[in-house]
Amino acid sequence: MANAIYYAVDNGAKVINMSFGKYYSPDRAIVEKAIRYAQKKEVLIVHAAGNDHENKDIVDNYPTRRYIKGKKEAWNVIEVGANTRYLNENLTAKFTNYGETSVDLFAPGVYVYSTLPNNSYKESSGTSMSAPVVSGVAALLFSYFPELSANEVREVILESTHKYQGEVYLPGTKELVEFPNLSVSGGTSPYLYSWSNGASTEDINNLGAGTYKFIIIESTRVINVTRASLCLCVNKVKNESFRILDLHHKKRESIYSKAWHEQLPQMNMV
Repeated sequence: MANAIYYAVDNGAKVINMSFGKYYSPDRAIVEKAIRYAQKKEVLIVHAAGNDHENKDIVDNYPTRRYIKGKKEAWNVIEVGANTRYLNENLTAKFTNYGETSVDLFAPGVYVYSTLPNNSYKESSGTSMSAPVVSGVAALLFSYFPELSANEVREVILESTHKYQGEVYLPGTKELVEFPNLSVSGGTSPYLYSWSNGASTEDINNLGAGTYKFIIIESTRVINVTRASLCLCVNKVKNESFRILDLHHKKRESIYSKAWHEQLPQMNMV
C-alpha cells in the first residue's frame, strides 16, 4: 500500500482513491510515512470508511488519518461513508461505517452501476463505490481550480455537503439517530453537474464588471440533480482576469488568468 502511494504521488496524481480497508495494520508506521509524503506533495487521499456498520470513532480501520503518536491527523485524507437514494430515515446505507469525528461525509454507495472485468457492468454496493464519487468531485475541482491546495479542495467538499436535517437509522440497527451526528460534515457528497449564472454561454466572454454566481449542483444520487450547494462569485478585474471568491471561504481570493476565463463556457459539460 505504501509503495502504491509513493508511485501515485511521484507520477503526478492529485487524488488517490482507496476503496479498501482492514482492521489491522502490521506496517502502520510505513503507511503513515507514505501518507505524510502525499500530504507534503499536496495529494488528496479519499478512503472508503468500511462496510461493517461500525462506529469508526471507537473501532478504526486502516489506512487511517490518525497518526500513531500524539493526537494529530493527516489533513489530506477524506473518509467516506455510504448513503442510499432515499431522503428519509433510510438515507444511511445499512452496512456503512460511520463516525462523528472519523467519517467526513457520505456519498452514493448502494446499487451503483459500475464496471467489471471482461467489458461487463454490474450494480454494486459498498463504501468502495462511495469513495470514487468524492474522488471524482475532487478531481474536477482540481481541474477547474488548479491553484487550490489539497487541503482547500478538502475543505470545499466538506463545506459543500448537502445537510440533511433529520433522523436516520443507525447503520445495522433500527435505532433512529440524528444524521448530522454520524459524520464530521453532517452531510452527503456534493456532485459537480453544471453551472448557471443567468447568462448564456455566448455571453460569458462579454461579461461586464460586477458579481456573477456560478453554481455547482449537487445530488444525493448521481443521476438526480437536486439543489445548488456551492456558489462561486466571479468579479471582472483588470487585464481580463477574474477574481474568484469561494463563498464558503470568504477570506481567500485567487487571481486566475484569461486562459481560465476562456474555459468558462466549457463548464456546462461537467
